[in-house]
Amino acid sequence: MAYRVPNIEPIDLQPRVAVGISLPFNGSTGFNSTYTTAEQLKTNILSFLLTNRGERLYRPNFGANLRSLIFEQQNNFTLDQLNSIITSQVETTFPGVSVLNVDIDSQPDLNTINVSVSYGVANTNIQDQLTLAFNDIPLQ
Repeated sequence: MAYRVPNIEPIDLQPRVAVGISLPFNGSTGFNSTYTTAEQLKTNILSFLLTNRGERLYRPNFGANLRSLIFEQQNNFTLDQLNSIITSQVETTFPGVSVLNVDIDSQPDLNTINVSVSYGVANTNIQDQLTLAFNDIPLQ
């Protein structure tokens, strides 16, 4: 009988060696370290979704450009377009990552949009979800 060896990222084998840093920068020194590939992937996707194109030096195509749609008039067409952009851009930028579900909760009276993205990584047991809250606080 065949035994399938699980895929483990080689950088996850040393438990005390940090893989990267996480968002937000709120650690005691300003940075929080990530120690697994799953944590770093979540941070990378979060960074990608919060970045506009042209904002990153030497990588002008990096970013989902969500701000161009987030603060527009919210209707079904805009929300469907937002869903489509998130799914296609994440799967294009991060090979092996498949977006399982995008849930968008628009509350126009509160000037708030909550975006929840569930994703999985092929050939691993990594599945996670991240939630973004976009709100426009009116000036007093």
